[in-house]
Amino acid sequence: MPAPINRATPAGTDMAPKSAAEKPPAAAFDTVVAKAKASDPSPPSPSPAPPTLGGDPRPLPGPGERGEQITQPRQQPPVGTVIERGTVENVLVKAWNSPNTALGLVEGGLGYVIGMGRYALGHTNKKPGVSVGNNAIQFTGNPLGGDDRSDTGGAIANTLGNVIIYKTNPNDLSGGELHGNVGDHERQHTYQGEALGPFLVPAYYVGGIVAEMRERGSFSSEKNFLETGPYSSPPRPWP
Repeated sequence: MPAPINRATPAGTDMAPKSAAEKPPAAAFDTVVAKAKASDPSPPSPSPAPPTLGGDPRPLPGPGERGEQITQPRQQPPVGTVIERGTVENVLVKAWNSPNTALGLVEGGLGYVIGMGRYALGHTNKKPGVSVGNNAIQFTGNPLGGDDRSDTGGAIANTLGNVIIYKTNPNDLSGGELHGNVGDHERQHTYQGEALGPFLVPAYYVGGIVAEMRERGSFSSEKNFLETGPYSSPPRPWP
């Protein structure tokens, strides 16, 4: 920056302010301001960056973009029965239910592999996922979670032991006669498994056959005594 120049005021010079007529016109003042702004080296303020997740510099995907996780929906307050147990009791009932849980893990794991393959090939925009909730290990976006015919009574999820396999996600409300979401319904089946243990699957088939004898096509409907409670309002394990 150039050094300031000290200009002495000659003796006898009149230092009184100039009259209004002698001041520079407004147009000249605006020209000086414009030149000052043009010579200002400071860069303009940057636009705010798009939101990111966990320090990842990539912006969050917008709604509906391919790859959006349907596996992490916003959790809703539970509807229906929620059984709270102590640690020892919880371990015991889940051990009693473990044969069913093992079958569920095999089915859910196979569906996860199939679903990821279909997603990678672009055959679906549902990316499978795994989470914990509703008293179970939850497989979401899983092609083995049902036949996706909720409008005609088809299953959109199934439960084996403490494993729930969803065609969509736990907050799905399209399950026909459900009271609450599909997660609330399936949670009741986990309590049934904790009570019946390895007898759950035979008991379900007995209930389904009896229901079919009463009305064709009602194997998994509320006419099956193991579906009566979960289809009730509010959902519960037993009729």
